[in-house]
Amino acid sequence: MRPEKENKIDVGRITEEITMRLRQVFASRRHFLFFVLAVLVLFTSIPYGPGEELALGGNAQAENSGPRGYGDSAKAEKGARVFGPTRAEWYVPNRRHFMMLSRHYQLYPSNIVSKAMTLGDKEFLEMLIDYHLKKAKVEDVKGKLLAVVSPHAGIVWSGQGEAYSYALLKKHKFKKVLVLANSHRRGLFTGAAVLDADYYKTPLGLIKIDCDTCNRLLKEELVISLRQAFIGENSLELQLPFLQRTLGDFLLIPVLIGDLRSNDYEKLASSLRKYIDESTLIAVSCDFTHYGKNYRYTPFPLNEKTRANIEKLDRGAIDRIIALDFDGFWKYHNKTGVTICGRNPTGILLKILSPPVKGKLVHYYTSGDLTGDYASSVSYASILFTRPE
Repeated sequence: MRPEKENKIDVGRITEEITMRLRQVFASRRHFLFFVLAVLVLFTSIPYGPGEELALGGNAQAENSGPRGYGDSAKAEKGARVFGPTRAEWYVPNRRHFMMLSRHYQLYPSNIVSKAMTLGDKEFLEMLIDYHLKKAKVEDVKGKLLAVVSPHAGIVWSGQGEAYSYALLKKHKFKKVLVLANSHRRGLFTGAAVLDADYYKTPLGLIKIDCDTCNRLLKEELVISLRQAFIGENSLELQLPFLQRTLGDFLLIPVLIGDLRSNDYEKLASSLRKYIDESTLIAVSCDFTHYGKNYRYTPFPLNEKTRANIEKLDRGAIDRIIALDFDGFWKYHNKTGVTICGRNPTGILLKILSPPVKGKLVHYYTSGDLTGDYASSVSYASILFTRPE
């Protein structure tokens, strides 16, 4: 029996083949450099530091311990369904990016930046939240606090806005929080989605979900259970650590809002209103104008008047929100096309609330204010709603 021929690997031929293929794909050296740069950006965007592991996925169970610094699943009863965190980087900034941005734009003091690489995720996030809360000087409201509007762009950019929205919760206690957040996945679902889980897990620990209310909401029109919608949804996730840091223990009613038709706002508001009592806070997640070519929205040119024009555009929407003017809000949106990310949850809030409830803008700024560059800018508004007592 003849022995089989030995299979030798022709390294030279393989190298030549790869080179030829790369030349076909990259028509010029510039294209190849862009490719290399994209790969580097991809790898450097992975969370880095003492808590560098990615968090558990959406199907995490209570018996899983999870990555370092992401709460203690043992606090949940055995067999409990624990959801998240699904996108660790939404909660805790990438350490390298944080240090680079902070130093370049002077976003945080040196004593904060110097600890970025030494603290675990939980301690690092608590430090950032406490820093923003300390800076948020909000006068106590007169009357009963009912609802807040808070941004969701990530703690480095919108953390100060979130702090202004939630700072007063240290004085005004609530047993439940209904978070109305927009789904960034357009076309995924119509109406509202609730989360089928027992706990929501963040780097600061576990939040008990009000399963009874969620189950009853599922009997309402336009409300579905859709776990997929919550995976990686920063509009909801970014509200939670601030709520944990200010309220402590509370029951969470997480509701994502998808595509809506004109008559869906009243239907959903009517359904949600049944489950809102004096011990329930409504928290609406919403970013305002996204200006610039990156957002395909440039209603006015980039010049020395851009900052003022952005604020004027935002104020037109904010004034109508504060006045609980649902029709005026949507007429303004349709007229200007203002790129408000969270307009659907905001619209539902305007249907839930009614006079004598009053709104008040307590803080406003843009990402351009932080960077000095308004070519690509997002606006953040902190709004409180109270009822006279």
